[in-house]
Amino acid sequence: MAWKTLRRWMNHLDDRGELLRIDRPVDVVYEAGAIADLLVKNDGPAILFEQPRLADGTISSIPLLMNAFGGHDRTLRALGASHETEVGDRMVAMMKPDIGLYMRKPWKGLPLLRDALAMPPKKVRKGKGQRVRLPN
Repeated sequence: MAWKTLRRWMNHLDDRGELLRIDRPVDVVYEAGAIADLLVKNDGPAILFEQPRLADGTISSIPLLMNAFGGHDRTLRALGASHETEVGDRMVAMMKPDIGLYMRKPWKGLPLLRDALAMPPKKVRKGKGQRVRLPN
């Protein structure tokens, strides 16, 4: 299962105990990167800084998520794949379909058609990101 929103992915990581939450202010210029680097190198959990301190010293109201896709297992789960070559295999199948097979057995092409239709970006008039208003 691939996740449609980052919030759902974070909730999944949190439920599995793979999300470390830091509720104290952390400097994004020096501390956050160093902490995330140590976690990535040691195959550690994803980390959510709930009060990131910006370069000007203010605390951001937007949390900072790092190492969300760190490690092979987590990346595969995020992509909804069971093995490392699955995503690439799907893309190759879409680029070089077996036309002869699909002419003889058109129903075999339905999964390929479903994947192809899900791939291009969808244009919407009002996106969810446009609804968020940050305080000045």
